[in-house]
Amino acid sequence: MRENPKDIAAELTRNFAEATSAALSQLAGEELPVEPRTAASSGEAAIIVEIEITGALRAVCAMAAPVQAAVQLAAILMGEAAPTKADAIDAEGRDAAVKLFQQICGGAAERLRKAFGELDIHCRPVEQLRGAMLSKSFWIRRGAAEFTFEFRILQTEMAEPETTFTPSAPASSTGSGNSNLDLLLDIELGVSLRFGSRQMLLKDVLDLCSGSVVELDRQVRDPVDLLVDGRLIAQGEVVIVGGNYGLRITRVATPGERIACLP
Repeated sequence: MRENPKDIAAELTRNFAEATSAALSQLAGEELPVEPRTAASSGEAAIIVEIEITGALRAVCAMAAPVQAAVQLAAILMGEAAPTKADAIDAEGRDAAVKLFQQICGGAAERLRKAFGELDIHCRPVEQLRGAMLSKSFWIRRGAAEFTFEFRILQTEMAEPETTFTPSAPASSTGSGNSNLDLLLDIELGVSLRFGSRQMLLKDVLDLCSGSVVELDRQVRDPVDLLVDGRLIAQGEVVIVGGNYGLRITRVATPGERIACLP
């Protein structure tokens, strides 16, 4: 069913609406339901973030907030009261609204993994809003204030299913019970940890120097990825072991997924 673009779009919309409600409610300390409605023009966008989803689901989405919605979102993140009407948003408010959108994407990622499987979401601010295959207005009421921002789905596709390795009948009574698999068990693999990522312009990369700080797309408490040959096989939390960094595993891929990671 989810291979149907309409079903995927509906699932994306529902999960992002739920993630938006959860993030806003937690920060505001009150229940703030989010209602997806038929998109209607709400003025020129003051903030636009583009969302790239990779993994089991490949999609590009966008969230765009006009000034009034951006001011309300920034106020919720900063724990402040927002004016009923606003004509402009300052740089601090814009940064706060973008960070709130990033939190929403993090919540949406957890929900979408349950629906589609392992995937990653990257969110970044952009200057221009692209055309969409589907567009919804997320309507929120907070006290006397009502505001909406737009959620767009630009493109979607399901990832091709991965071919898994199915062991044959045991060939001997020693080792793993499968001679083909035994040949692979002594192969050394490169293992790495991924704390997060960020897309940067080439000119910004060239400007990096000693003391520069590169902000990643993850919060401090978010799990760290354990990668084998660039493929995610587990997640966990960073620990110190004998003066060296280590990883305490909190989630492990299934045996079939781990075998599929072998080169």
